[in-house]
Amino acid sequence: MLSQSTVEVIRPLMQSLREDGLLVPCKAAQLSWETTAAVLESRFATGAMKPADLARAQGHYARMTPENARRTLRFWQVRAS
Repeated sequence: MLSQSTVEVIRPLMQSLREDGLLVPCKAAQLSWETTAAVLESRFATGAMKPADLARAQGHYARMTPENARRTLRFWQVRAS
């Protein structure tokens, strides 16, 4: 992924029922909200997220800074190794 993270960090985020963790590598990679929403919705074979969940995720994503996302991602990478 563009966030320069490892599979060991990203895989559980992709498999989680929660969307908030996956926002971190997307923001670290400075993906647009549209791309991030597509990543979030690609996690499940069942289809799209509920509109309210997607709106909540968008709010979290907008408030997150790339610097904080990169810092969090580095912490997760160290913890995973």
